[in-house]
Amino acid sequence: MAFRPWTPRLLRGLSARSLAGLGERKLSSLSETAGEYVETSFGRRTLRLETGRIAHLADGAVFASVDGTQILATAVGEPRSEAYAQGFVDLVCDYTEKNHAYGRMPVVNRQRERTSGGYEETLISRSIDRSLRPLFPKNFVGKCQVTSTLMSNMMTISCDVLAINAASAALYISSIPWGELGPLAAVRVVAREGELLVNPEPEMRTTISEFDVEGTQDGGLDLLYAGTKDKGVMIEMAGVRVTNERLEEAIHLAQSKLGGIIDGIRDLGEKAKNSPRKCEKSKTYIAANGVEAYEDEAMQKFGDGFRRIFLNPPEGRNAREEALWSERKSARSGVASLLAERNEIGNAADLSNLSSEVVASVESRIFRENVFKVHRDTKEQGSHRKRARIDGRGIDEIRPLSAEAGILERPHGSALFSRGDTQVLTTASIGHPDLATRIIGPSHAQTYKRLHAMYEFPPYCTNEVRNNMQGRRELGHGALTEKALRHAVPMDSEETYYIHTTTTASNGSSSMGSVSAASLALYDAGIDLYGGLVAGISMGLVSQLSEGGQFEYVILTDIMGLEDFLGDIDFKIAGTVDAITAMQLDMKLPGVPPEILIQAIRRSQPARAQIIQTLQKALPHPRPRPESTPKIEYMELKTWERKEISVHGFSNLSEFTAKSGCHLKLYKGSIVLFGSKEERDRAKKMIRMFFGDLEVGKEYQIVVTKILEYGVLVDLTKGSEMPQESLESESEELTSLAKEGFIHSSNLSTAYLKHSSDFCRVGDEFCAVCIGRQPLSGRQEFALKGVHVQSVLAQ
Repeated sequence: MAFRPWTPRLLRGLSARSLAGLGERKLSSLSETAGEYVETSFGRRTLRLETGRIAHLADGAVFASVDGTQILATAVGEPRSEAYAQGFVDLVCDYTEKNHAYGRMPVVNRQRERTSGGYEETLISRSIDRSLRPLFPKNFVGKCQVTSTLMSNMMTISCDVLAINAASAALYISSIPWGELGPLAAVRVVAREGELLVNPEPEMRTTISEFDVEGTQDGGLDLLYAGTKDKGVMIEMAGVRVTNERLEEAIHLAQSKLGGIIDGIRDLGEKAKNSPRKCEKSKTYIAANGVEAYEDEAMQKFGDGFRRIFLNPPEGRNAREEALWSERKSARSGVASLLAERNEIGNAADLSNLSSEVVASVESRIFRENVFKVHRDTKEQGSHRKRARIDGRGIDEIRPLSAEAGILERPHGSALFSRGDTQVLTTASIGHPDLATRIIGPSHAQTYKRLHAMYEFPPYCTNEVRNNMQGRRELGHGALTEKALRHAVPMDSEETYYIHTTTTASNGSSSMGSVSAASLALYDAGIDLYGGLVAGISMGLVSQLSEGGQFEYVILTDIMGLEDFLGDIDFKIAGTVDAITAMQLDMKLPGVPPEILIQAIRRSQPARAQIIQTLQKALPHPRPRPESTPKIEYMELKTWERKEISVHGFSNLSEFTAKSGCHLKLYKGSIVLFGSKEERDRAKKMIRMFFGDLEVGKEYQIVVTKILEYGVLVDLTKGSEMPQESLESESEELTSLAKEGFIHSSNLSTAYLKHSSDFCRVGDEFCAVCIGRQPLSGRQEFALKGVHVQSVLAQ
């Protein structure tokens, strides 16, 4: 009987011509729904951006793919007509990864897959948000949501790079007015073996185990760079002691690779613009009345109060904030009265919002004017870079520093670091190897994340009343601390390190204070760092357009909270004295030329050196580890001992761990002990008692448990030479661990015995001498030769 291929029931009975026609209709329907696409160079591969075929009802939707790795990015806006400036961009960026993207099904709940992002997804969502937000128009109102979903992952490209480019394209082709200042693109630059690679495969990225921490200072570099054609917007970087020169080369290379991708996004926008599916850009996203119409008049009437505060500020953060808040309240009331007299705004809510935005714009303008005026005056008077800031510092001057190590008794390491009014309390804990997070790489190779950092920002640090919840910001700052210290901790150690930083007082740059305090806490825990202590500093920028239209700027070192709020960028840079380990760039401007960013990187070096000098005064070298600090120790096992351990499914190791407090694990023929010296000693005594390690030649009290033809099995009830002091209290707990021994017939009596039962019975007690251990079974061997018999057999 000939084999007939299986066909669905609905297709049975159709002729070949009918089937062919069905196929033609299917293809024609796909061609009708097929959208526009462009292809552009993406490193050594090709980036394809497609729109119009999937999620066609969204304001903007782009399906981006690189060699089988595919991401769907959508942008949806909710405009507000006749609205006024709201002072912020109501933008939400979400990145999620589905299990089907990796060719697997959900493990926990197979009926409903989670929609909220995990740890890595949250960090990528932050990268997308920080890239897109600066390019929105100044008077943008309404809501905007950008969603990026990983649909397929062939491990051909880093997902964060592809997600940023897809989100940029989705916003650019949408009806949301975002593209006037953009679009932007993103690339990843990786340094491998002295070569800079653009958008390499994920397996080429430098990972924890692949960094050469003991090699040259240029041991590895992983740079995520987003920007427009001529300006940088967002930076994330992790590396191993990267020199300034190497980093400058990577930034220039990344900037040069953005143009081709941006041209491709613009081409896609032109094709989407000509498509009947897309409408014109909506004007309802732009505020009907911006602050520009009222700013000059408000400057004349209410600006003097801000000028007095900026020129002669009160001492201390709280005093300055109180003075500024009082002046803001008074100015808002005056602006609201001015607007109410004109009867231009009838809605009370819009009147309040617009008044707040006008006052905020006035405060920002006066802040910038004061910085540039004082800076020019001091330069002309010869005192270069002096007293150009609200707290009287020069533009490259750091706030007063202090550091203390070992302020907490029980933690393995602790440190308190202060920079001005910003104060961070950090602890470092040492954990056993099993606490490392397993990471499955693109080639299914496993690596382990052995450094974990948590950042906490409680309400009292800013003297506020609010919820104390972990948000995206806290997760991002914790990840930045990990990047800064990840390749400084010893790679040859199997220990796991946990860092917990609590901001006890904040007036700007608490994340970089966390890095400085964390490195000192690791020193206090006795952990040596490759390259020495690591410090962090936040660099700021204040810019304005001169009367001639020239872009003027001043770079600030160690920005405080008010300078972060009113300034243009927050450039976090962490590293050793002469090299950089991590960076993160956030900005409000629609981009900054790379040359200015490089200047900020160079100016951060003396600041880091000054902070490290303060840390070294507190603790110049890693503290010797006390006996209470956990440590790894290996206990080699013989073949029979490994067999005995595994007989009961390693449950005995769990019992030892619970009773001794020392973490135990069988690894490559040895028991790995992790704990303090007291815990390790207690665990080793339990293990010795479990195996019955007795001293040869010593006498022990035994009882017969079983009669064999060639000998007897005995049970060790108590030993005259065993360490009684520490084991007497544990004898009741360890009775289940008592081991049996063996006495051969030749060792029972000097006379010939036909059978062992001719000499003894079950339950008889003897005083026997330990003569060794059986090589195969591992039983202790005893002998009764010359030993007085305690129980006489019945005749």
